[in-house]
Amino acid sequence: MNSKGCRPISSLLSKLLKKSLATSEIRAIADKYHVHYNTIINIRDRRKKDPNKQILKDMIRMAISHQKQTIENSKMFLQQLEKELERLM
Repeated sequence: MNSKGCRPISSLLSKLLKKSLATSEIRAIADKYHVHYNTIINIRDRRKKDPNKQILKDMIRMAISHQKQTIENSKMFLQQLEKELERLM
């Protein structure tokens, strides 16, 4: 039986990271920690039973940052569309 610290990440977190982290971001994390790109992929895909907590924290922080930027870009895009619609009315 695994202890609490020796589990892969949750399936939900895995899905969120897959949707949030681009290849360039994964490579940046791998370079920062001097690990192979596949190590980061294995953590993300739940194949690593005891992921490095610091790497995982950075992955989550980067995913949060990416999602915040996506939301900001979407807000601006939506505002521009609304302005264009108002112009046509």
